[in-house]
Amino acid sequence: MENTTPTPPGDTPEPATPHGNAPISKAQTEELQLARDVADIASKIEYAAALATEGIDAAFVTGLLDKIKEADALAGGATGSTVDKETDTRSEASCKRKLLVLVGKIQSRAKQKYESRDDPGRKRYYIGERIADNRDQTMTAAKAILVALATDTLPGMKPEDVPALQKALDDYQKSKISQVGDQSKATTGRSLLDEKVHAVMSDRRRIQFAVDGLWSALVPGNAGIRVEFKLSPHHALH
Repeated sequence: MENTTPTPPGDTPEPATPHGNAPISKAQTEELQLARDVADIASKIEYAAALATEGIDAAFVTGLLDKIKEADALAGGATGSTVDKETDTRSEASCKRKLLVLVGKIQSRAKQKYESRDDPGRKRYYIGERIADNRDQTMTAAKAILVALATDTLPGMKPEDVPALQKALDDYQKSKISQVGDQSKATTGRSLLDEKVHAVMSDRRRIQFAVDGLWSALVPGNAGIRVEFKLSPHHALH
């Protein structure tokens, strides 16, 4: 049986880059199908009220399904033609700075809650990690923090903080489009697809983390619900 338990935040692998003109890899196809299955279950009326208390409301689920459709469209749209893309390093730097400022604020709040330097709660927020060193580390940390915030309450958090962080991350991701230079449309399409699959993966994991908190693996009666959401019936997410 296929193991559908998500990889812990921070250890999430990059979607495998397809070879040649293949627009989508096997790993990406499997991720989109998994996310679609989880979203469909999350849409069930019997789970809606409970999930909404964790921020997973109908709009969130619909948004995930829309992202999956966008990824499907990108998968079918990669071609071998070439296009020119403008270099805009200042825009990327600005987006990165805005993202890191917001991440820093959330990390400060996490330090208030997890006071000990050895507290494992700090790891979820990448406290002490060199997340500004390169683009991948910055985006991985921001995505993991968004996942953490889906099931954690930090002091001083406001309703607009998570959407602001998500927007800053999205803007930073988009800034790469104009940073690369002259590349083929196939390469561009695959880059966009990778980013879209990452966004899908992030939302899918948010749902599963919410389910993990609502229907604990420690309660035998929750096994059926957990399996529906593609979670281990006996073990919590790590």
